[in-house]
Amino acid sequence: MCRFRLRQSEFSAEFTTGLETRICPYCSAEDQNGQQSLDVPMRHRRFWRLSPVCTHSRHGTFLRDIRLKKWGDQLHELLAMRDLIEAELLVPKNVEPKAPSPFQAYVEDRLEGHSGPSWLDGQDIHQASRAVEMLGGLIAFGPRQKAAEMTLRKWDEAGRFGWGLVVGGEADVAAFPKDRARLFGGEGSVESHRWHPEKCCYNRQLKKPISSSQKGHLPDAL
Repeated sequence: MCRFRLRQSEFSAEFTTGLETRICPYCSAEDQNGQQSLDVPMRHRRFWRLSPVCTHSRHGTFLRDIRLKKWGDQLHELLAMRDLIEAELLVPKNVEPKAPSPFQAYVEDRLEGHSGPSWLDGQDIHQASRAVEMLGGLIAFGPRQKAAEMTLRKWDEAGRFGWGLVVGGEADVAAFPKDRARLFGGEGSVESHRWHPEKCCYNRQLKKPISSSQKGHLPDAL
C-alpha cells in the first residue's frame, strides 16, 4: 500500500484527494491577477491535497475538486487545468462565508505539530480522521448512506457531526450504538440493528485496514 509522510505524520493515499485536484478558484485568480503572462504558475497548497480539508478559511467557501480525466491528473498541474478553474469561477459563492469545521482545523493543527483530543492524538492521523468522518456520516445521513456516494459537502458535514461525538473520547464513542438503539426502538429492533456501525453501509470503511501495525482505536471502542 502506498504511504506518504508529511511533518512526522504517515498516511495512505486514501487520506489524499487521489487523482482529483482540489482547488480554490479564487486563490488561482489572485495568483494570476495583474500578471502580464498567462504562464505564471498558479500555486497549489499542500493541505488541499488532504481529503479532510474541504473549506477555504479566508474565502469562506468550499474548495472544488477538478479533473481532466487524463494521465496528467496525477501531476495536479494547475496550468493544464486553466479552463476548468475558470469554469469554477463562474459558479456562485456560498451566500454566507463558511468557516472550516473543527475537524478540519484539528487535522491542519496536528500536521503543524499541535495537540488535540487525546483519544484522537493516540491514533494514526488517517485512522483518527476515519473515526470522525465515518461516525459523522452515520449521524448526519443515516445507515443507508454509502461512503462511495458522498460528495465533498457531505464529507464536510460528516466531519462536523463526527467531531461533536469523538471529541468526548472513547467513552462517548462506545456509548453511541446503545444510545442510537434506545432512540430507534430498543437494542433488539430492526432499525437499531441497522444503525450499529458494524452493520451499516460504512462498515467496510470502518474496518478496512490502513496499515498492519495501526488499526486505530475505533473498532475496539465499538
